[in-house]
Amino acid sequence: MVQWKGKLQGETGQKARKLEQLKQLNVPNFFVITPKESKQLFKGAETAQQILNTELEQNKKEEIKNAFREIGMSSEVRKAAGKAKSLVGGQRNNSHVSVRISNKNKGKYEYRLDIGSSNLFKAIKEVAASYVKENNGKPAIIIQKMVEPKYTGAIITQKQGLGIIEAVEGLGHSLEQGKTRPHTYFVKKGQIQKIKTPENCLKITRNPINGQNETKKIRNPEKPFSKREALEIYNKIKDSGLNVKFAYKRGNFHIVDVWREDMDIKQEGFNYTKVSPGTIKGVVGRQITYSGETLPPEKYEEALVAEKGGYISTDAQKARQKNKKAIFNYDGKLEQGQKIHIGEENDRGNTTEAGEQNPFTETIEQEKLTALEVLPINPYKGRGLYTSPPFGPGYKISREKDGISEHNYLESCEEIFKFKKGSKAVVDTRKISKEALKPAIKYLESEFTIVIIQEASVEQLLMLINEGVDVFAAEERFLQDLKSKIYRAEKKFILEKLREK
Repeated sequence: MVQWKGKLQGETGQKARKLEQLKQLNVPNFFVITPKESKQLFKGAETAQQILNTELEQNKKEEIKNAFREIGMSSEVRKAAGKAKSLVGGQRNNSHVSVRISNKNKGKYEYRLDIGSSNLFKAIKEVAASYVKENNGKPAIIIQKMVEPKYTGAIITQKQGLGIIEAVEGLGHSLEQGKTRPHTYFVKKGQIQKIKTPENCLKITRNPINGQNETKKIRNPEKPFSKREALEIYNKIKDSGLNVKFAYKRGNFHIVDVWREDMDIKQEGFNYTKVSPGTIKGVVGRQITYSGETLPPEKYEEALVAEKGGYISTDAQKARQKNKKAIFNYDGKLEQGQKIHIGEENDRGNTTEAGEQNPFTETIEQEKLTALEVLPINPYKGRGLYTSPPFGPGYKISREKDGISEHNYLESCEEIFKFKKGSKAVVDTRKISKEALKPAIKYLESEFTIVIIQEASVEQLLMLINEGVDVFAAEERFLQDLKSKIYRAEKKFILEKLREK
């Protein structure tokens, strides 16, 4: 039999047990399909693909169907006589539910929201398959009644008395997908320090007729709830030591998800939400990626600053899992080449007009960025030109499929003149005289050219730019000087082109 809220026994998963602990809070009704029942339901299917393709065991399927019909009823009604139960059930048989893994590791597995009777078992299969991909055995699956919310959000309790309440109007998809800014309540030392309200936000609701999600842009939205309401619910959650998701409707917070995340993320300012730990320091466009919407960790190298999203966005969860540094819901604009620094090592003397520490330490003069890529040779880590293993991101001289052939690595004028037209060439100029370099480069026929250079004048670099060099590379000790000279050479190149017009 499925396990109902208030009557949990055996293996029901961490999420279900923690939800049941929140007796002083409003938790919508739910039931759990235990691992043992999952195994019976999927007829012993072992792999994710087998689960997706299996024909479900009929008796278990009927049991879950019946539980789904009763999820809108209280335990008293479920035990009532047949006629009374049928009457209430007939009024509430259009419930929608969420389908989640009840085990720990939030954000690791698939989940489904707004699920009706027609797609219930498809959702159960997909959620279970995501668990089996990562684990042996079968999961506990929690099916919980959905509340049609006025607002959806989360309460995050951190160490040192810091906390965040995030909320968006309607369903929470826009926040989870990193496509909108949430209302954010910053809590510190038991008080709401600041309420950050976006100028514009996305509201997603479910059309009750066709079941489709509808998106609407809201300008100058109102705050979702008062400071008093926010602080009251925050203190109740803080005392439990948990983080929760909620649906807010008619003045009530309905707790729909719960998890524990023992992570100390120090929130040093109120113009952003720090969603993963670590010092962020570097140049926008290089070490730091700047984006309107959130991005998954594989889309940036060291750190991400995004204008939208929040702590509970899916990409924030992935950043924490992958130990990638990220800041979401950032106010203001950053420019390519701007230096920023946020973290424990930051300059404590840099403050805002209100006397709060400004977490972004910007250089008075932005670092000059070249249009061309300038890379280090064989760096310890990060993007570069790798002439030998171990290889990293960037370009590599290798026999591997995605590498540049060793035959295309040219170290002398003789090799350049013998080179047949090819897609990529690396020209190492360190053994070529300055006098011989110009005719050799003019002779070279390559669709993509990387030039390794050591010390060069602006005039030599301008010549190379005119000849269509795509990437420059140098030993790290020459890199900054080279970047500065290439920047000046590019300015000359642009001016010459403008004069020609």
